[in-house]
Amino acid sequence: MSLSADTFHEIPIPPDLFDDNGVLTIDFINRNDTALLFTLKEGMEVLYREAGFGVNFARGLGIIFCWLSLLAALGLASATFLSFPVASFLAASILVIGLSTGTMANAVQEGTIGGYDAEKGTSGHTWADPIFIPLFKAILGLFNLVQQFSPIDSLSTGRSITWGQLVWRSR
Repeated sequence: MSLSADTFHEIPIPPDLFDDNGVLTIDFINRNDTALLFTLKEGMEVLYREAGFGVNFARGLGIIFCWLSLLAALGLASATFLSFPVASFLAASILVIGLSTGTMANAVQEGTIGGYDAEKGTSGHTWADPIFIPLFKAILGLFNLVQQFSPIDSLSTGRSITWGQLVWRSR
C-alpha cells in the first residue's frame, strides 16, 4: 500500500475483524526504510458511521443554542439589577471577553501582557503583570468550562457530536 506523507489515509476494515467482545486489534508493520510516525496528539483513529450529517448538525446547533441561552440569561439577570443600557453593555462585554480568550491564554502562557520578542527570546514584563495575569487565569478558568468542546470543530472534521456531549455541555 502506497502512503503519502502528511496525509490522512483511510483503510476499510471488514466487519469480521472484530473479536467476540467487539474489540479491534490493530498490528501495524512498516516494511520499508521510510520512517512512519503516529503522533501522540493525533495518533491513529478508527472511524465509523454513527448517524447522518443532519442529526450531527442538529446536536451542534443545540450546543450553540445553549451557549446563546447562557449569554441571554446573563443579560436578563443583569437587567433585573441594572438599567437596560448598562445590562446590555455588560452582556456585550462578557461576549467580547469570551472572544478574547485566545489573547488571554497567550498572555498567561508568556507570563506577561507586555509582549514577547521572538528575536531575543525574552518577554517584556510590566507593572500590571501581577494584577492581570491572575485575573486572566481566573477568567480563562470560567470560560473554559463553556468552551471545552467546540461543535464547529467536530462538524468541520466530520466527527460525531454524541447526545451525551449535548447533554453534558448544556448543563
